[in-house]
Amino acid sequence: MPKFEDTAPLQTVLADELGWIHTEFEVPVEFTHKMSGACLVLVLIAKLAGAAIYHHMARKDIVLTRMLPILGCPE
Repeated sequence: MPKFEDTAPLQTVLADELGWIHTEFEVPVEFTHKMSGACLVLVLIAKLAGAAIYHHMARKDIVLTRMLPILGCPE
């Protein structure tokens, strides 16, 4: 498999039209990739915590106690 810097999309779009070289392209893409991944993980954790609290406080079911066995799950 060829490296990305040897492929046609890099040559036609980045090098010819934008005038970028591979190292100039790699830095912003890597930063965006890492930051979007980190934000996605935080959003998913917040959603899970919010759903567990919603079930515990609003619906009054045992989802949170089943998720956290230290609270004691009523049988």
